[in-house]
Amino acid sequence: MPQPEPSPAQQRNQGTAAEAIQGRPAAWIRDHLDAVYRYARRRLSHADAEDVAQQSFEALFRAEAAGRRPEDPGAYLLCVARRRVADLHRRRLQRPEPVGLPEGWEGIGVAALPDEVLENEELRDLVDIAIGLLPAMDAFVLRRRYREAASIADIASTLSLTAKAVEMRLRRARAAFLRHFERVGRDWVAETEAPR
Repeated sequence: MPQPEPSPAQQRNQGTAAEAIQGRPAAWIRDHLDAVYRYARRRLSHADAEDVAQQSFEALFRAEAAGRRPEDPGAYLLCVARRRVADLHRRRLQRPEPVGLPEGWEGIGVAALPDEVLENEELRDLVDIAIGLLPAMDAFVLRRRYREAASIADIASTLSLTAKAVEMRLRRARAAFLRHFERVGRDWVAETEAPR
């Protein structure tokens, strides 16, 4: 029995799904590669940091191909990178280079930090990495609001959203930022503390 020819709508839908799957990994690389590399680079050599970043994305792509796409790709990449960095240090029986965060760095979510703390290079790197691990839209609204001092109304206009929707997105983005900020910061500080 002859098979019917696929309709143009079916062909278009299949192509759209394939393009969406191809587009997601490209977006992950664009949104998170710098943050994953910089996280690993703070603790490893250039070559090892590149390997860790590549292995992290490979793990994410394999999870996607197996149908286990993580809800938060940035958090997934950070977890994989953390494990890979720890594995390298264990295999080599070495402690990573210390990263000195300023006193009171953990308080960024509670109160405004003093200028001298905010001028610390390691803290700026930590902030950039935490933002880089966020989904693109969350990173965009945080940068617009806090680095460019854009108003809620301006952000809403740019994104064609309501002010309430932008406020909700900012609230969620700040919470996600703080989770990444604290996780990465604790990794760096824990490695500089004496073993117990």
